[in-house]
Amino acid sequence: MNQTHGEERELREILIAANSSEASDEQLLRLDELVRSNQHLAKYCAQLLDQQAALAWQATRAESPTGSRSDGPGAAPRSHVAEAAKLTQSRLESRGPWFMALAASLAFVMGAALTGLTWYGMESGRLAPSWLAERKSASDEIAQYEAQLIRTTACLWDPSSTGSRQIGASFTSGESLDLLEGLAGIELNWSMGGSAVLSLEGPAAMMLTTEGMPTLRFGKLTANITANGRPFVLETPVGRLLIPDYGSVGVSAFGNDAEIHVFHGSALLESTWLSPGTRDAESMRVDAGQAIRIRAGDDGKMTFERRPAEQAYFVAQVSMASDTLLVPDEYVAEVKRSKPIGYWRLEQDVWPLALNEMGSRFECHVNGSIGRTGHPGNQALEFGITDQGGDVLCNEVFDDVIRDSYSLELWIKPSHYHVGAVVSLVGDPEQQTGVIPHGMLLELGGSGRMPTAGHHPGRIRFLHRSPASDDRDAGTSCYSVDSYTLRRWQHLVAVKDGPAMKLYINGELAGEGRDTNELPTGLRLLIGRLYPNSSSSVRPYIGQLDELAIYDRALTPEEIAKHYQLIRPKTVRKTSI
Repeated sequence: MNQTHGEERELREILIAANSSEASDEQLLRLDELVRSNQHLAKYCAQLLDQQAALAWQATRAESPTGSRSDGPGAAPRSHVAEAAKLTQSRLESRGPWFMALAASLAFVMGAALTGLTWYGMESGRLAPSWLAERKSASDEIAQYEAQLIRTTACLWDPSSTGSRQIGASFTSGESLDLLEGLAGIELNWSMGGSAVLSLEGPAAMMLTTEGMPTLRFGKLTANITANGRPFVLETPVGRLLIPDYGSVGVSAFGNDAEIHVFHGSALLESTWLSPGTRDAESMRVDAGQAIRIRAGDDGKMTFERRPAEQAYFVAQVSMASDTLLVPDEYVAEVKRSKPIGYWRLEQDVWPLALNEMGSRFECHVNGSIGRTGHPGNQALEFGITDQGGDVLCNEVFDDVIRDSYSLELWIKPSHYHVGAVVSLVGDPEQQTGVIPHGMLLELGGSGRMPTAGHHPGRIRFLHRSPASDDRDAGTSCYSVDSYTLRRWQHLVAVKDGPAMKLYINGELAGEGRDTNELPTGLRLLIGRLYPNSSSSVRPYIGQLDELAIYDRALTPEEIAKHYQLIRPKTVRKTSI
């Protein structure tokens, strides 16, 4: 991720916090600094503010008796708020980025002042909350609903969130669900009939309206809907999405870039970005198998692009069982010919022991709760099946076998983007502090900021640290250029060849670094989380893992490619004559 994208993300997070009245003074000062020092960020900020206004307008339309839209003859007049939003956008664009930056700053100052004035008026009694009474009386007539958290996978919630986040917890209108990382499932049931199952992919934020309909503030959401007599309505930063009866959709919204994918049924997008007379309602109809992308062009205007729907773009739509790792005998034989000091096939024959295929040394022990998948002779470990978590720890240190060069090889299938320690070499706890040092670590980066590397989300990290410690600033890390793949098996090899560090993914070089220090002594193998035998898992790996091998030398690129192709051979397309 480049600097511009990182600053856009930072700006977006501050805006979201400010919109929820949760931004600190330091964050608002940082926002002012960003928009005043960078013309691109000033324009980006103005677009986000305009989208927030559009989203608020969509919400008011949902509660208005004349909220149904028609651009044909006899249609109700368009909202003055919507017209003002478009007029404001055009005026901002005509006056240049400096004015947009100033407008963005003034918008927050005015918003804070209005919020404070409203609060003061209600507390002092000088401002009669008649509009609150009107909203309450209107909401009393709205059909009730139930919203319940039914599923969580390694969820990390925003500490400022209120309410329980345990399975079975209920949600109410106006309550914000701020998911930083992981997967969360929510079931909606309406008293008038109909239901929906929503899946949030962190980072994401969602709220529920008084009618029990979701409002996606940002992030990814999938929904399986069965409506009964009234449409399912999803409010997004780019407009309102309506599903008339039943369907399955996926929505992604990050700033000025949003996508709507329809897997089953059909949906209709109502957006303030559509100009009357230039597009008809049918043009924004999205049928099964179709998707539409809405984003800001270089000129600041919103563009609409149609494309095929992709279920793989949404983790919740892809089963962990969709990709199977079939390990042939040729692969096992080839790995053994490469003479690793340890090769753990992780079968369950002698559970909880994990035997070393290369001899009696370096046996491993299974701790906690770890699942398995596959069939006898071709099984894999599955981490994250319970909240308890688990790990696999070697009974012996590698002191006399690894020094200057080494290689670590394995296959993984991550469940979702998360910060997870896949494999590491750890020392024993220090006597005084109890701290467990790390000398080597292979780790997944999350969808947001990795605790030890803020600019490498979704990447794989290979850390070499000598002497071993828990100091985040110590050691050398190299990162994969591209993100890892979700819910598909991939082959990883971390190589230390003298001072050279190399990371391979699926047989190809994916990252490089340099560290002249040898591997420290007193280290043993740990699989599945950052610390062994921990009562509460820290940075646990969530997903499947198999065929782990450690070598006391650097594997060659040819060996790595051969191992990968024995399980995933290249397909040669035949040409016709």
